[in-house]
Amino acid sequence: MQQVVIMPGGFHPFHAGHAALYNSARRAFPGADVYVAATDDTSTRPFPFKVKEKLAQLAGVEPGHFVQVKSPFPALEITKQFDPADTQLIFV
Repeated sequence: MQQVVIMPGGFHPFHAGHAALYNSARRAFPGADVYVAATDDTSTRPFPFKVKEKLAQLAGVEPGHFVQVKSPFPALEITKQFDPADTQLIFV
C-alpha cells in the first residue's frame, strides 16, 4: 500500500521548526510521498505562496512537494491524485 504524508499549515514563514517536522515525517515514513500543503491567501497573513515555497525549498522540501491548495487541511489538490483503495493517507 502506498503512503502519502501531508503536512498542512500556514507557514508564515516556513522556518526551521517546519523543516524539522518535514524531515521527521520523511524519516518516520520512508518511501512515502511527503507533501507540504499551503495556501496563497494573503488576506490575513503576510506571505504569498511563492515566498513560502521558496523558503521551503531552501529548507530542503523537495521540488513539487510544496503544494498550493485552497485549504491545507483537506488538501484536496493533493489527495485527489491518489486512489484511496491503495493509498494510506497520513497527516502530520
